[in-house]
Amino acid sequence: MTRDQLVSVAKYVLGLGLGGVLFYLAFKDLSWATLSRSVANVNAWWLAGGLAAMVAAHVLRALRWQQLLAAAGTPVSVVHCFHALMAGYLVNYAVPRLGEVTRCTLINRADRVPIAAGVGTVVTERVLDVLVLLALLGVLVVAEAKAAAQLLGGALTAWDELSISQVLIALGVAAVLIGLGWAAWRWAWPRIRHHAFVARVGGFLGQLWESIMSVRRIERPWLFVLCTVGIWVGYALNTWMVLRALPEFGDVSLYVGAFLMAVGAIGMSLPVPGGIGSYHALIVLGVVIQGYSREGGQEAALLLHTSGLIVNVALGAFGWWRLTRRISAK
Repeated sequence: MTRDQLVSVAKYVLGLGLGGVLFYLAFKDLSWATLSRSVANVNAWWLAGGLAAMVAAHVLRALRWQQLLAAAGTPVSVVHCFHALMAGYLVNYAVPRLGEVTRCTLINRADRVPIAAGVGTVVTERVLDVLVLLALLGVLVVAEAKAAAQLLGGALTAWDELSISQVLIALGVAAVLIGLGWAAWRWAWPRIRHHAFVARVGGFLGQLWESIMSVRRIERPWLFVLCTVGIWVGYALNTWMVLRALPEFGDVSLYVGAFLMAVGAIGMSLPVPGGIGSYHALIVLGVVIQGYSREGGQEAALLLHTSGLIVNVALGAFGWWRLTRRISAK
């Protein structure tokens, strides 16, 4: 096993371990009897509506990706984009971040989309999603000023505990790294930039950048914006409606659904397979912050994550099967 493979395995094991610890902390005091009663009383209509909203958001994401691919000069059907997207979600449940590579590889083999174009459009998507999520979190932090003040107070306390020597060491390390980077650019780059391998890498990065900037050439910007807004509205509706399916959350507001959606998105973005543990812990915390019981948070976290996992895995497996059949038929 190579060094890179060992590092990848170590990261995966650490992520899995972190998820396991967070899952244990979130559910160590769970009453299974209470959970069983709540599951038995789940409103199937609200649950089905929430899952439909989630699938609708996925469809809008596939449509938005299709627009980016078309702008990059590689038109693909929405159906194939959706299948590749869901196959990527399926893989992400097992290995974080590998899903993005998977969907680019599948769309490359199924519709001959250049890897650089696929990766560039995915990077554009991710940057846009991060910006939207940050904006949403900013609004929620202002709305939840009391909770934010408590978190900020904790951070300031931790900063006060840092010694002057620790700060100076950190600044010194940063200065050395900046100096090494400048030296590499000043003396090493002129000597290696004409090497064949560097030229190939540079060409790929050039294509990647061109694909990222293809967002400027989207034919229908209004549709792109509507898809972006619709994606996050769909995720918020999914969280809100699934919550409404549980007895304790019969009067929950759409605001709470949006708040927990944003909190859960942070948990899913952490390098933990499938967000298991990280998603659950943050949802439980978010529910408690909103004034509901910890038991309700545990039930909500399990229902939100498990129902979404089942639907996404089913759609991902189907999408993988459809695309691999198309690839095999070529």
